[in-house]
This record gives sequence, C-alpha cells and structure tokens, in this order.
Amino acid sequence: MITILATIFVFAVIVLVHEWGHFITAKLTGMRVDEFAIGFGPKLWSRRRGETVYSVRALPLGGFNQIAGMTEEQAAEEQVPREKAFIYKSAPARLLVICAGALMNFVLAYVLITGVFLTNGMSTVDDRPIVGTILPTATASVQQLEPGDRILAIQNEPVTHWREISPLMQTHRGEVVSLRIERAGEERTIEVIPGEAEGRVVLGIMPNVLQRDLSFGEALREGYNRCVDILRQMYAGLAELVSGKGDASGFAGPLGIAQMAGSVASIGFVNLILFTAILSLNLGVINLLPIPLLDGGRLVVIVVESLLGRHLDEKVLYYIQMTGAAVLFMIFIFATGNDLWRLFR
Repeated sequence: MITILATIFVFAVIVLVHEWGHFITAKLTGMRVDEFAIGFGPKLWSRRRGETVYSVRALPLGGFNQIAGMTEEQAAEEQVPREKAFIYKSAPARLLVICAGALMNFVLAYVLITGVFLTNGMSTVDDRPIVGTILPTATASVQQLEPGDRILAIQNEPVTHWREISPLMQTHRGEVVSLRIERAGEERTIEVIPGEAEGRVVLGIMPNVLQRDLSFGEALREGYNRCVDILRQMYAGLAELVSGKGDASGFAGPLGIAQMAGSVASIGFVNLILFTAILSLNLGVINLLPIPLLDGGRLVVIVVESLLGRHLDEKVLYYIQMTGAAVLFMIFIFATGNDLWRLFR
C-alpha cells in the first residue's frame, strides 16, 4: 500500500506541475486550452470555465492539458481561430510554452529541496576521525569500537582526518590491525581484523553526521547548489551513456521508480519529498532531450521552422513523430527489462 500511495504521490506531483507550466504559459500567450485534466482515463468530474474544461479523471497519475491547434491540420479540423492556435503563434511564444513544463519541474525541485533545508537543516559529515556508527556487517573485533571513539592512529600511523582511514586500511587485508583510540578522555589500543566490501578493505564504521539549522538565505543558496550538483551529475551520466562509457544497468522505468518510491517512503516523508525533487529534475532533463514527441523534439522543430520561415509539411512531421515513438518505445522496453531483472534477481 505504501508503494502504491508513494507512486501516485510522486507521479501526480511532478506531472501535474509539468503540465501546469504548459497550461499557464499557453493561457498567458493567448492560446486556447480546451482541457486541463488531473489524472487520466474516464472523467469523474468536470466543469467548464471560459474556453477551458477542468476535469478530474479516474487514474490519479499526473494529468494533461489540451492546447488547441498544435498543428495546421488540427487547427483546421477544430476550427481554431488563428489568434488562438498554438501553431500560428510566434516562435518565442511557442518556445516558451514548450519549455515551461521542464522549467516548472526545475522550480518544483528547487522549492522542495530548499523547503527540506529550511525545515530540517543541513547534515554534514564530520571529517574528524570520530566513530559515529558501527555497521551490523562489521567484524566481531571491530565491534569493540563504540560510537564516540576517536581514532588516533592505525598501525602507529597518525590519523587526523576521517578521509585518511580508508587509504591506511587498504594494505592490511586479512591482517590484525592495531588501532590507538581515545575513549572518554583515555587512550587505549585495540586490535581488529577488518572486513571486505566490493573488493576493498573496510572497518565497517561510519563517521559522525553533524546537523545544523539554516537561515532562509542559507536554505535558498544550499537548495540552488544542490539542484545544480544533481543536474551536473545527470548530464554527466547522459554524456557517458551516449559515448558508450556509462553503465545503463541502473536505468529505471515505471516499475523501478515505483519500487524506489515505496522504499524511500518507508524511511520517511522527508525522503519521499527529496526523491520527488530528484525525479522532477530527471523529468525536466529528459523532456528537453531532442527526441521527437518529447518537448525537446518540439523545440527543435520550432527552431527549424523559424530558420526556414515556414511550417514543416504534415508528412514530414508524421515521420518525425513515428521515429520519436519508436525511440521512446525502445527506451521503455529497455528500462522495463532492467526493472524486471532487478525485481527477479
């Protein structure tokens, strides 16, 4: 049940905010919006206000808005006045409407992350060599350590920073290692046998995590910095995938996202909010990729039409859309395959 509710929450929030970006900019630029819907499937409730029908539908996984006259053919069939049709608006107006969905996803992520910083403060890892947590996977000898112990030396090599612990341990695989520690103001020496994880020698301890409150200005700054860092990582990952250097096994589809949403929701609501923010950034980035049927593909078409000084032929647009549909279908199949592999593995 937690997984279902968390999935509905995540998809509803990020998709609705995305569609609202398209909706509000379409209205502001004088386009006709025939419907703005919350959810998909059969209508449960609807009401017309002005030119637009506002509706609530049965499947609460996001929503959509129907902008009139997206193509010349649609404008003619729907008898949309030229001043109200998307296709006949200026290139800047159309670019704004198409970009607005992704931009609102970026804004949503910034607001959510900043809100978490403002209400929960910021956690930073203490670089002092003080034991914060003993992992359950630590060897029995390592479990002699206690939270609060300060590691002074490893095999008589002085330790002043947490980051020095791991490099010093790598040359002692399977050996008995002497640790000089300070506990409650007293120095003592203990001997431990480290463990292994993913081919590395580890003690099985974690550092202290320090928590501090942030002012409103600090929260705004840290929220921006965190969003920029996440976006950099996303674009770096995409660049590696395109170049063939990246690992696509972590690529997740709807099933994988639902599993992750349930997992983070079981930890706490704050984690679900942060997961929603990261997924919102993902949606914004992916939608701006130059793939037909995505917002990025439409941006390319608008730019090309502006350079040509005319609208592309309907047949050309059809083949472009079919190519985009094929690409998106292959991506969906690949991502779903990854999800099923992780699920049954």
